[in-house]
Amino acid sequence: MIMKTTLIQSFVFCFLFATFSLTISAKDYKYFVGTYTRNTASEGFYMVSVNPENQQSSIKYIQKDIVNPSFLSFNAQRNLLYAITETTEASYVHAYHFDPETHTTSFAGKVLLKGKGPCHITHSDNHLFIANYGNGSLDVVSLDKQGIPVEYVQYIKHTGSSINVKRQTSPHTHQVVLSKDKRFLLTNDLGTDYTYCYQYNPEGNTCLQIFDSIKHEPGSGPRHLTFSKNGKTIYLIQELTGQVSVIAFSKGKFNLLQQSSIITKQDGDASGADIHIAPNGKYLYVSNRANYNNISAFRILPDNKIKFISQHETTGKAPRNFSVTKDGKYLLAGNQNSHFITVFKILKDGKLLNTGMKVEIPAPVCLIEF
Repeated sequence: MIMKTTLIQSFVFCFLFATFSLTISAKDYKYFVGTYTRNTASEGFYMVSVNPENQQSSIKYIQKDIVNPSFLSFNAQRNLLYAITETTEASYVHAYHFDPETHTTSFAGKVLLKGKGPCHITHSDNHLFIANYGNGSLDVVSLDKQGIPVEYVQYIKHTGSSINVKRQTSPHTHQVVLSKDKRFLLTNDLGTDYTYCYQYNPEGNTCLQIFDSIKHEPGSGPRHLTFSKNGKTIYLIQELTGQVSVIAFSKGKFNLLQQSSIITKQDGDASGADIHIAPNGKYLYVSNRANYNNISAFRILPDNKIKFISQHETTGKAPRNFSVTKDGKYLLAGNQNSHFITVFKILKDGKLLNTGMKVEIPAPVCLIEF
């Protein structure tokens, strides 16, 4: 009888311990998600909680006073969230205070932009930089000591065109990225096939001066880039051809190292979208929309060039933006036209495994983990 009781107690203890271990190991990943609000069910930008281990997700918060908040960015202290309004009319950059306890935002300020159709934003301690797809321009807005946008200080308008008569009759600035040392601002112009490098002076109002540029293959359409961990290599996705350009970057100068591709079979026109490196620096991921709707995985080699590993369908349409979790365990892909986020597990060899989890959210086009 004593032995039987002991066995039952041991079983109960093991069950409770296993349950407790599962509970404490399951992690909630928290994201702000930017969306398009026009012609969709979206109400603004969202804060969501995602737990891939127990397949649970929830919308925690919605900021409703903004139109088409298609791209978001946190400040360095993670207490201010910046958002653009992507419209062809009057466009703004908004700032919101972020409360880490309640996970809510409150309006802090906004500045009217000169550019049309803003689609990407980044920042330094002193300035916000906005890429405007609509008229191929850059906006620069100064920040006060608290990081709130206060004054419009610089406007740069690109010129030129390229060979794609549907997409490249005029400039279309698509991204702004600061170099790792914060000395340079890089911007991709899909309409002209150029990536520009501006020298950045954080103390001046006219803070950007053109320093260098790289001309890509005609009709390629540079869209998004990401830096290697040491900031010496750029990985860039060309939207219109699906090429992945590997570029050495040193003291503001470019040098093309390699051209690869996310096109493994010809099913239609490419529509390369987003590109990110895993936190361990070993793997590169690139999304493709149009007829493909997948994520390509590449291994980053010792010479910084890349080798194709595998390709994975998102099971949705238009994976415009995706995010690799900070711990490198998962990849979340926002399917803009299917209105859900696909959750992949990242395997040890860099390949992706679809967990089967879908996070329902209208028109997800930007995912920012916090």
